[in-house]
Amino acid sequence: MSPVGAIDWRLARVCLTRAVLMSLASFAAWPQPLHGQALRGPTFVFEPGAVTVNSVSAPLPTGSSTGLNLRFLASFPTTIPWLTIEVGTSFAPLGLSNGQRELNEPTFFYGPNVMLLPRDRTRNWLELTLPVLGSYRLDENGEADRLYVNALVVQGVALVPIGQQLMSDMGRFWSRLTLYGIVEQNLTPSRNFTTRKVDRFSPTFLYGVSIAVHGGAQDAR
Repeated sequence: MSPVGAIDWRLARVCLTRAVLMSLASFAAWPQPLHGQALRGPTFVFEPGAVTVNSVSAPLPTGSSTGLNLRFLASFPTTIPWLTIEVGTSFAPLGLSNGQRELNEPTFFYGPNVMLLPRDRTRNWLELTLPVLGSYRLDENGEADRLYVNALVVQGVALVPIGQQLMSDMGRFWSRLTLYGIVEQNLTPSRNFTTRKVDRFSPTFLYGVSIAVHGGAQDAR
């Protein structure tokens, strides 16, 4: 592993450890539920959509690439109303456009998700969250000792529950449809294979439809 990669990986472990410890500390300090109260069960979500990479400061000559993307997400509530823990996987089964059809390996993610704007504050039209996640993904540059590497990513997530608002009279399935948009930034990027530079700002965009397959329509995240 290169010195830069080693430094990035140590930084990822430190940042992720701090995030987990802060979450655990908040969890321990929060009052326990009263007798008779129970946590909501986990929510499982299927999110078909698309992913776009390299749309900002794209490395030449490849440019940006887009492809079909499938996400599977499990969200676990905690006793802290604004904090959930999510685990999931995401992959582009057909690869990406612009000559990157081989980029179809799955990515696994896990970590805390902080509620920024609950949907009940916007009359159920918009919800904003901030997941800070560990990401176990393929080392695209081939500079690491292992095929898969860990990274620390932060996401800005926007959810628009159009099914609940516009299609609630069409049945349970349609009422669960939610539009999602995600801006994801890798906080511990590796050196770009083409430019040999470390790009600290190269967000990935994910967008599509979120379908809760288990859990309430309002608990899609």
